[in-house]
Amino acid sequence: MPAGHKSKAVPVIVVICWLASTVGAYLLGSYRTSTGGAAFFQSRQAAIGSAAEQILSGTGAGPESAGRPPVSPDTPTAGNSPGAANANADYYTSRLTSLRAQKSGPEQQRALRDLIGKWAESNPAGALAAAGEEPGLKLRADLRATALTHWAKTDPAKAWAFALENPGGNLPENRLALVLDGIGQGNPQAALKFLQEHAGSLDGSRQSAAMSVVEDLYERGNQEAVVSWVENLPAGQLRDAALPRLIDRWARYDPEAAQAWMKDHISDPQTLATARAELAEGWARVNPEAALKWADSLPAGDRSPLLYSGIYNRWIDYDRNAAGAALAAQPASSALDKPIERYIDEVMRDNPQDTMPWAESIGDQERRWRALERVAGEWRKRDPDGLQRYLAGSTLSESQKRKLSGLPAVLPSTAPETRVP
Repeated sequence: MPAGHKSKAVPVIVVICWLASTVGAYLLGSYRTSTGGAAFFQSRQAAIGSAAEQILSGTGAGPESAGRPPVSPDTPTAGNSPGAANANADYYTSRLTSLRAQKSGPEQQRALRDLIGKWAESNPAGALAAAGEEPGLKLRADLRATALTHWAKTDPAKAWAFALENPGGNLPENRLALVLDGIGQGNPQAALKFLQEHAGSLDGSRQSAAMSVVEDLYERGNQEAVVSWVENLPAGQLRDAALPRLIDRWARYDPEAAQAWMKDHISDPQTLATARAELAEGWARVNPEAALKWADSLPAGDRSPLLYSGIYNRWIDYDRNAAGAALAAQPASSALDKPIERYIDEVMRDNPQDTMPWAESIGDQERRWRALERVAGEWRKRDPDGLQRYLAGSTLSESQKRKLSGLPAVLPSTAPETRVP
C-alpha cells in the first residue's frame, strides 16, 4: 500500500477500535446496572460471599474444628478499599460464570483451575467458596486443592493453619503436602525450612503425608536442595522419615550413588532397613540384575524379604519372563515366597499347568496352599481333564486333591470332616 494511504488508514482504525470498546463498555455497564444484570451479579457475589464466610468461620464444620478459633485469611486485592475488593470479586465471579456456561471438557477444566488458582492468591476465601460450588465431584476436589496450593504461595502460614484446621472437613487428605507444594514451587528451600519448623507439631500420619514434599521437590529437579536439607537435619523423627523418601527417588535415577550416600549417612538399624527396601525397589526400575546382586551381597541377617519383594515385584512389572528365570535360578528361600506368589498371579492365566510347580515350590504351608488353589481354579476352568491327570500323579493327599478338583474335601458318608491346610 502506498505510504499516503497507510497514514490515513491508521487514524481510521484507531477511531473504529475506540468506538467498539466504548460501545462494549457501555453495553456491559448497562447490563450490570440494569435490574436483571445488577441482580445477577449481586446474587452471585452474595452466594460466594456467604459461602466464604462459612468456610472461614467453620460453620457446619466437623470435629476437627471443635473448640478451636476459626482461621481467617486476609483478602488481598489491588487495594484494601471496599471498592477494590468488590471489583476483584466482580471479575472472578463473572469469569467463573462464563467458564461454567461453556461445554465441559479438558480445556474448560484447565481454565477453571487457572482461574481458581489466581483467585486464591488474592482472595483465598472467595476461591475456596467458588470451588465448593462446583457440581462435579472430582473437579470440586481438584479446585479446592488448587486453591489451597496457590494460597500457600502468598500466605503460607495462614494456608497451613487453615489446612490443619480443615474447618469444613472437606479438604483433601494431602492438604498439608499441597501447602508445602505451593511454597516449594517458588522456593524449594523455603518449603523444606517450613516443613522442618512445623513438623514437630504433627502426629505420625500427618507428618508422613507432609513428607511427600521431599519426593515432589526431588522430581522437579531440586535434588541438591533436598540432599543438602536431609544431610543437615538433626537426628530425630523428621530425619528418619526423610531419609527413605530421598533414597526412594534417588535410586530411580542413580542407584549406585544413592547406595553410596546411604552407607555414609544412615546408621540407625530400623531406618537403614527401610532405606534399603526403597533402594532395592528403585534400583530394580533401572537394573534389576544389579539390584539383586547387591541384595545377595548383604550379610544374611540384612537380607530382608522386603528387599526381594521390591526387586522382583518391579522386575515382574517390566519383564516377567526375565524375572521368572531369575527366580528359578535362586536357591530356595522363604524370602522368595512373596515374589513367587506375585509371579504366579501374573502368569497363571496364560499357562496354569506350567505354573503349578511354582505354587508347589513355596515354602510357607499356608501360602503354598492358597497358591495351589488359585492355580487349580484357573486350570480347572480351561482344562479340567489335564488338572485331573496332574493331580493323579502328585504327592498331595486325597483330601487336597478333591479340594483342588472342586469337590468336597471328604465324602460325608465315608469319613469325618478333615481340614485342608
